[in-house]
Amino acid sequence: MSTELESLAERLLHDRVSAAGGLCPKLAPTDAGIPDRLVIWEGRVYLVELKRPGGRVRPIQVAWHNRARRAGVDVVLLSGTVEVSAWLDGLGVPGLPPRHRRGGGRVRRLCD
Repeated sequence: MSTELESLAERLLHDRVSAAGGLCPKLAPTDAGIPDRLVIWEGRVYLVELKRPGGRVRPIQVAWHNRARRAGVDVVLLSGTVEVSAWLDGLGVPGLPPRHRRGGGRVRRLCD
């Protein structure tokens, strides 16, 4: 089982969708089993359940996902940052721009 945290996948999903102009609010857990995020991209709506690699979906989550699918909503289950990136690439969501380093690219040594 991977030690990657679910929060890393959630942050990647949110940051990429938001930076590209889409919407990706976190859903309040007001109903047991509700997916983690709502993604709105290019006129499509997705409910996204995020898990760490090797994480399991609980039966209440499966039931909620099935209800949403019967209502005509796409529900996506993604495990880890690799699956999040692949799914976003498939949707055509651009990658994040490279981060600009502060200090002209120099690394400050803190332990000298």
